[in-house]
Amino acid sequence: MSPVHSAALLWRLPLAIASFLFKRACAVVLRAILLIGSGLSRQRFDHWRITTQATVRTPLFVPLVMTTGPRWNAHALTANVGPLRIARNLGVDVAGLNRAAAIWSLTAYSVPDFRERLFLSSADSAGDAPELALKQGRYLIGVRMYELHPAPAMPQLVIDGDLLIPAQAIPADANDFLCTLVRRRPRWYYTWLQYYVHVMLRHSRTPWPIWVRREFLPVGNVGTRFEFGLLAPGKTLAIAADRFGIEDCKLYVTVYDKRSFPIAWRTLRSDAEVLPALSTSAYFVVRCQAIGKGDPALAEIAVKAGIDRSDASWDTCCE
Repeated sequence: MSPVHSAALLWRLPLAIASFLFKRACAVVLRAILLIGSGLSRQRFDHWRITTQATVRTPLFVPLVMTTGPRWNAHALTANVGPLRIARNLGVDVAGLNRAAAIWSLTAYSVPDFRERLFLSSADSAGDAPELALKQGRYLIGVRMYELHPAPAMPQLVIDGDLLIPAQAIPADANDFLCTLVRRRPRWYYTWLQYYVHVMLRHSRTPWPIWVRREFLPVGNVGTRFEFGLLAPGKTLAIAADRFGIEDCKLYVTVYDKRSFPIAWRTLRSDAEVLPALSTSAYFVVRCQAIGKGDPALAEIAVKAGIDRSDASWDTCCE
């Protein structure tokens, strides 16, 4: 490590530790508010909450997401329902999920510890409505969908043999809120909340230590492979993959600003693409999502920031 690098780390490290502790404290407080609110609320949790423009305007929704899973997935539609009280099993309309999206996953998280207790995906689903055994308790059910089909709908759920959550149409503009995320957000709060992330990536050496991966990466589907790193202003992003990476996986690229809001994203369409440079300091995440029963770990994927001339464009750029 060079003297300049060491000196920079010397003053950045205390600030990064303070940022990390600040984020942890915010996460504890916000999660407590959520649990207390759901416990006191008389609202019936009998429908899917699809993440839309209206959802992100809900008080505390964005702050809660930014402390629990801040690397927003700009390529997938997300929704959840619950907490639901389940005594024995959960029935899922798999056929409905297959009609809605080419790639999907469903996860059950226990409440109040929010641990993953059940995972089902388009890669391993079987049957029209399997009954999945769960221990008695309260659960939050989350769904993530990629590559939506025409007229998609959230699936119906059967709890302990009774239809509790009916199917629900998905609005065509559900993900249109993504570019508005960066607007009208307190810049100081989110910058300080995520400051330690930039320091962590800048001063860690590749290959990334396991604690860096655990802290930085979002909560992804089981089997999702991630590649990530820093992207300096004015640097293009070159991504190359072998046949498996293109034919048996979907590669989704998202770039985030220092506050961890998505500012550009693209679904790769060829085995090698160079994406345009952006004007701000950022970091990127490449998601390798298997199609069918493929294993993303087998794919050869190379990602490099540089000054090559771009030959592709971002699907969406909010800069």
